[in-house]
Amino acid sequence: MVALIDEAPAGIRRRRLYDEKLVTLMRTDHPAAVGKLTLDRFLALEHIVVSVTGAGAAPVDEVLARMGRKRRVKLRVPNFFAAVEIAACSNLIITLPSSLARSAADMMRFVSRPPPLDLGSFTMSLVWHARQQDTPRHIWLRRAIVAATADMSSADR
Repeated sequence: MVALIDEAPAGIRRRRLYDEKLVTLMRTDHPAAVGKLTLDRFLALEHIVVSVTGAGAAPVDEVLARMGRKRRVKLRVPNFFAAVEIAACSNLIITLPSSLARSAADMMRFVSRPPPLDLGSFTMSLVWHARQQDTPRHIWLRRAIVAATADMSSADR
């Protein structure tokens, strides 16, 4: 129900939840955890990419391609939780939404760094089918999600 979309298809309703940025996460004792994460250093490291389908370019790779650069993708996994656990016990790094990275970094297992390239920001949105618009349980759920995410904008952090 929470999605990264710019345009909702016909019959789909959308509500903006919060703005988000991407950060790079690595385990605390990773060799690159000390010092500045330069673009060359970033590109030399091995990366985990989250891809539900296992194919296609991630936003980071699209930005790098426009720069004529490429990173070393070592592993693709279907979700961020798997990626974070793999990063915790390897030299692989991951670039992910800052709200997810904050949770992982709070466990003291990780260091979070700004990526060494401009990845911009994106909007996390709540989406639902129009047929659920007036369903009382769905209204309650949407309100609960909106309230729970009210302070999550990375622009405020």
